Amino acid sequence: MKAVLRGKPTLSIDSVAQEFGVSKIRLNLYAAYSGATLNITSNQWNCGSQCNRPETRGTEVIYHWDTSHIPSNGYIAINRHRREILVVYRGSVVIGDWIEDYTANLVDFPESVSGSRVSMGFLEGYQSANPQVMDTVLQLANEYPEYRIIAAGHSLGGARASLFVADVSVNHPELIPRIEMYTYGKPRCGNNMYAQYMDSLGITYVRQIYKGDLYPHLPIKQLGYVHFGAEVWIPEDDKYVICQSSDYGGCSESLPLARLNKEEHYEYYWLH
Repeated sequence: MKAVLRGKPTLSIDSVAQEFGVSKIRLNLYAAYSGATLNITSNQWNCGSQCNRPETRGTEVIYHWDTSHIPSNGYIAINRHRREILVVYRGSVVIGDWIEDYTANLVDFPESVSGSRVSMGFLEGYQSANPQVMDTVLQLANEYPEYRIIAAGHSLGGARASLFVADVSVNHPELIPRIEMYTYGKPRCGNNMYAQYMDSLGITYVRQIYKGDLYPHLPIKQLGYVHFGAEVWIPEDDKYVICQSSDYGGCSESLPLARLNKEEHYEYYWLH
């Protein structure tokens, strides 16, 4: 990614897209794919408005999962027109998800990265579906070697997407040059060493926060959690701010606590 813009409270979507080296459509496209997780229940691209968008038509669901013991839901798909493999995790929906969200104890992950620690709850949910998810991604990556691999998710789904990328980076590092990640309202996922490691991968990563969305401010920093990646904050509709180190007072961190809310967690562009 190019050097991050600072102090520009009214960037256009075109400027943001240029900064990250992607098309402006793709900035919000993966929110539609993330929202689709709420309605996809099988290996069919049938999910209402998200599936009917011109930009997502032609998507083929290859694998869908829905684990119950430790809740995890999502799908793997391909889009031949954009030459993409999509790995998309669902956000918090059922009570088990919320319990997992707030199981905030830190545990070692990836184990080969010294000092890197992540939320135990997020990790358990990720691992509950991981073997089949990873096997499917590897199969598709071999079958379509020219396709980029998109990891995406809203809310809890964004946290799991980041764990997927970390897992790939350690166990299948040859795939990292093909990976991009897009998250919407993602919570903090791990500690400073995890954040430093993820930043060191050098992948294209767009982390959006919409207005006063409370969720990205959890788990709290006092528990040892840190964000990674530049933040794309949308303080007002169609206005953007980019901050490299948003956990230190920039972008959405500049908002007073009273301005944060749960409602705006569900209002990301293209999510519905």
